[in-house]
Amino acid sequence: MAPAGFHTSDLAYFARRAVVTAGPVVARHYLEERDLSVRGAQGVTLGVIAAYVVGIAILWNVPYLRYILWPFKVRLKLWSSLTLPN
Repeated sequence: MAPAGFHTSDLAYFARRAVVTAGPVVARHYLEERDLSVRGAQGVTLGVIAAYVVGIAILWNVPYLRYILWPFKVRLKLWSSLTLPN
C-alpha cells in the first residue's frame, strides 16, 4: 500500500528536485574534456576506411565504372537472403 502522504504532484516535485540537484554533477562527468587523439594503427585503419568510402562513392556514381561493384552487390543480396531467420 502506498504511503498516505505522497500524491502524484509530490512525486513530480521530488523528481524535479532530484534532477536539479544531480544534474550539474552528471553533466560535468559526461561533458568533461576527453583525449580523443588518434594513434598510429588507428590512423592507418581510419585512412583505409576513408579510402574505401571514397572509392566506392566514385565507383557507385560513374556510369560505366558502377558495373565493377555489381558482383559485390549480387553477393551481398545472396548472403542477406541466406541469413534471414526461418
